[in-house]
Amino acid sequence: MKKLLLMLAAILVVGGAMTSCTENKKTEIVEEVLPKADFSKLSEHPWEVAIYQYLADSIGIHYGQGEEGLSTICLPAITEVGVDETDSSDIKMWGDFWVYNYQLVNDSLKFVSGGDHPGLIHLSKNGEEYVVTAFDQVGDGSQFMPTAKKIFGDKFPAFQKLNSDVNVMKQQKNKVIKMYVQENKLKVKGVE
Repeated sequence: MKKLLLMLAAILVVGGAMTSCTENKKTEIVEEVLPKADFSKLSEHPWEVAIYQYLADSIGIHYGQGEEGLSTICLPAITEVGVDETDSSDIKMWGDFWVYNYQLVNDSLKFVSGGDHPGLIHLSKNGEEYVVTAFDQVGDGSQFMPTAKKIFGDKFPAFQKLNSDVNVMKQQKNKVIKMYVQENKLKVKGVE
């Protein structure tokens, strides 16, 4: 019994020493307030810029904001399935809309939260600005297919093809990140 107690005591002493050694190797996090994104560089269509802003302000805010004390930026990505501009009081855009929240940790943009929101966004023109007036989102789980078919209608096959191609979304996401980093002259070396 004494041998067992001595062995346990030795393990605790060695374990404690190892823990205290690793605790001294903390990574210093450089805090930087991230500037607001200017989405006007992403599209020639002002109504599409309004969609980027809506996704960042109204959808991205509902996702986790990451580590406390670090600023978070929402960088949405849009993949268009179809657009109907025939009625300026109800412009419709069907698409796969993603939101990605990031924090700047040292020289990397670190992904902290986000998600996919396929559906139909309605916009109207208010003076010189476009405003999102409604967002018909595809349902989750067992409601995904029936609501997707209803919302996309004859555009459903195009939506399915787009939604299953991860490379298309990666390209859109990378385009938004590149624009944001370049516009704000951030010293970012990678994205996690």
